[in-house]
Amino acid sequence: MHDKERTQKIIKASWVAVGGNAALAVLKITVGLVAGSLAVMGDGIDSAGDIVASLITLLTARIISKPPNLKFPYGYRKADTIAAKALSFIIFFAGAQLAIFTIQKIINGGGTEIPETIAIYVIIISVLAKFGLARYLLETGRKIESPMLIANGKNMRNDVVISLSVLIGLVFTINLKMPIIDSAFALLISIWIMQTTLTG
Repeated sequence: MHDKERTQKIIKASWVAVGGNAALAVLKITVGLVAGSLAVMGDGIDSAGDIVASLITLLTARIISKPPNLKFPYGYRKADTIAAKALSFIIFFAGAQLAIFTIQKIINGGGTEIPETIAIYVIIISVLAKFGLARYLLETGRKIESPMLIANGKNMRNDVVISLSVLIGLVFTINLKMPIIDSAFALLISIWIMQTTLTG
């Protein structure tokens, strides 16, 4: 595959990821605030982090499309691998921010509301959308051998697990009327995000 065609595929996949995550981030953060769910809000913050990751992929696609020169006689293909490492750092940072946010909310008594049922429907939409994005990015990344698209796809796949965890937490929180479960799930999600980033 020609470098130009490969770059175009990376750019297209990245824009799809940006659009999908932007819509999910706005939806989940808004509903998380309105419905009173820390876990849904945390899931939305994670989606917002995914927008940044996809924008980095877009920027890197521009870099690797540059022709070789005296400084880089073999071209800029290594930027793909460097971007994959940068994405891992961003994902870890998003998990750390979610942990801090959740702990602060619990300390300040913010985790005492029973979330509204609408939160469940939003998370079901998130699971389906993230699954589609993960599959698309992973298939495209493997087809054109792009480490950063594969890294982004794996992140989306992790997000499916995160959203499923949020869904389970919401069901228990609403049925048992124990808001601490929602807060606990939000904290567990943040730890899981950081742990999976460190272990690759």
